Amino acid sequence: MYLAAQAFFTSLGLEPLNDEFWSESIFEEPSDGTEMSCTAGVWDFMNAEDFRIKSCIDVNHDDFMLAHYLMGRMNYAFNYKEQPVVYRDGANPAFQAAVGDAISLSVRTPRHLYYMGLLEEVSMDEVERTEADFDPAAKYHVIADIPFLRYLFGNVLQFQFHQALCELSLQPPPLYECDIFGSRDAGDALIEMMKLGSSRSWQEAMQAITGRQFVDVQPIVDYFEPLQDWLEATNQANGDSPGWDIDWMPEGDVHLVISLLFFPLMFVF
Repeated sequence: MYLAAQAFFTSLGLEPLNDEFWSESIFEEPSDGTEMSCTAGVWDFMNAEDFRIKSCIDVNHDDFMLAHYLMGRMNYAFNYKEQPVVYRDGANPAFQAAVGDAISLSVRTPRHLYYMGLLEEVSMDEVERTEADFDPAAKYHVIADIPFLRYLFGNVLQFQFHQALCELSLQPPPLYECDIFGSRDAGDALIEMMKLGSSRSWQEAMQAITGRQFVDVQPIVDYFEPLQDWLEATNQANGDSPGWDIDWMPEGDVHLVISLLFFPLMFVF
């Protein structure tokens, strides 16, 4: 799965990671009984040669996305390795998360999964969920007291990066179907931004990839616009009114009462 992730990045014109990365990283849980924390992470040993990933992935969709996310962070470090040590970091903590997540938005499209031979048909089966499924403490970062604001910010940036890279790839809308695989123009912009490390302000790094120096949540709205349209039509058909002051639900089947307008800053993974 990590080789597939590297193939995505090299299709954009990025350099392959070095041999030391592949020999020293841990991709799967050791089979010899060695005990280790399986919390995934990336490491830059600051010598411009030693880069490693540690993870315990299995063959499934979530870990396939995780592999691309981690390789995004690893490629970020690999591209700013020529900066002075003090600048070998993301433009801000959110940028590292945003790069990997932006790539994942392309990887998870049906178009790309078909290309990879991983998707034969699309299943839209409903999944039952209740309030019991919302468990913040199940998130490692929460119980480990790791600042989470970077992921909130990064989650907004990933859609902004994704939209900018899609425009450079000359991909037509809708945004949620965009797959930048193979686009050297998108790759060049990504490389330019990552090579800066933290040697420039995050606003300047933002401009290198998006052409602007401010955070914009509009790409999130654009990405989920088809879902918003569906929600509005479904609520109208059911006679439901979304909002914080609505506490009555009709008898019988539970209807979905929700509006995407409340979502833009809530998609944190």
